[in-house]
Amino acid sequence: MPTPPTNGSASTPTSSRRGFLAAGTAAVAALPTIVSARALGLETVAAASERITLGVIGIGNRCKYVLSAMLGLPDVQCVAIADVQATRRDAGKKLVDERQGNDDCRLYHDFRELLAR
Repeated sequence: MPTPPTNGSASTPTSSRRGFLAAGTAAVAALPTIVSARALGLETVAAASERITLGVIGIGNRCKYVLSAMLGLPDVQCVAIADVQATRRDAGKKLVDERQGNDDCRLYHDFRELLAR
């Protein structure tokens, strides 16, 4: 009958510092393929599939307040504003253009045109 090993190296696996560092380095290197850059906070603009795109119908004072708060979020984009009053439409577009840094927001007099978009 054979005797069991006395030093324990054959019966239990041991981990070395070198093995631990190699495994940790491999895990960190694989992290970008597993976790998106957005989740890590490395991306400032959300991908098109992750953005909330909205159109506004009637942009009074309350709507401008709520829209301003929503445009503070990195994944929200306003693409259209409909209001019968030209001054409100223009003020809303100015707010959106300044916050988004572009002039992609379209204006409509009739809300049905916005809905048909």
